[in-house]
Amino acid sequence: MPDLVASVSNALAPLGFANVRPAGGAGTQTRRSIVLAAECTEGTVAIKVLLPTVNDAYWLGAFHREGLILEALREVEPVVHALAVNITLKPRVVGDFEIRYHVLEWASHDLQPLLGAVCAHEALSLVKQVCEAIDECHARGIVHRDIKPGNVLISQGRVRLADFGASAFLADPPLDPRGEVARYSWSCNRYHAPLEIHCGAGVERSAALAGDVWSLGAVLFELVSGKRLMAEMFTLEELKRFANLFRRAQPDRGPDVLSETLAHLNAAVSRPRISSPLICECTEALDLCAALYMACTDFQPWARPQSLLPWRQEIDAMLVSAGACTDEYAIRGRARTALEGRIEP
Repeated sequence: MPDLVASVSNALAPLGFANVRPAGGAGTQTRRSIVLAAECTEGTVAIKVLLPTVNDAYWLGAFHREGLILEALREVEPVVHALAVNITLKPRVVGDFEIRYHVLEWASHDLQPLLGAVCAHEALSLVKQVCEAIDECHARGIVHRDIKPGNVLISQGRVRLADFGASAFLADPPLDPRGEVARYSWSCNRYHAPLEIHCGAGVERSAALAGDVWSLGAVLFELVSGKRLMAEMFTLEELKRFANLFRRAQPDRGPDVLSETLAHLNAAVSRPRISSPLICECTEALDLCAALYMACTDFQPWARPQSLLPWRQEIDAMLVSAGACTDEYAIRGRARTALEGRIEP
């Protein structure tokens, strides 16, 4: 790690970046990339760097695609702002060191320390901005595919949807690195729909986008309750049983079999009730959280909201009637305590 940070620092110094350092926090390093913090004329920025060990054509292409997506979303307010992105396949070469990177706005924290620590009104204020980010992405033909608390950042009181490394344009070829045709698969990811859709050529637009909507519902559930939806919804034995059931309902067996399987899931699985650990809670706001969560987590992709605008309008009306702020998020109470425990870079 020190050698990598030093190499990146030397490569970026001529461009005006100083004090390059590890950003810290969960999710800042994966097997393929690392997020660093640095200082420049705009202040503190985040730099996402593709690790030099990555030379597989698929992952190089995915990093390039992420740059194109960030560029397409540059003017979208609830999405992390890109200051400079790698939109060519060529790396920056400094001596013998090659670097591929994206420069992004810095955010002090994400949603993770707030899970179960905000009231329903605060949760709605945050989630409304995530809804807007999802709608803006989908309107541009972009599916995120990795919406989770760690990828929802908060910068100066505003939500920023981040990490588009798994994202794609709907017009792209299938995302599966094995080159499979776009199809349904069974997912055990904490924030994916159990019946996940590999989006790409040949998949209906509404079905591909529905995966992001499920993830939104899972994030909302955890934000209010502090509990992970998949863990509350399924036991390990149930996951295995439904996975076996799904394998018998692949699209090549006919759409009726798939529809019957999805209907069976809706009938057989009892989605957990959303509740807050906070003592003082607004019943009306909590009911709206529950309604949105239930709408987003229907097992049938086509039954989930195709647009989140009506929900955003309903949340706005709720917050206005309650005298809550609809645009800014004020950290308070248990949320403030949680955030004060975070180490800033």
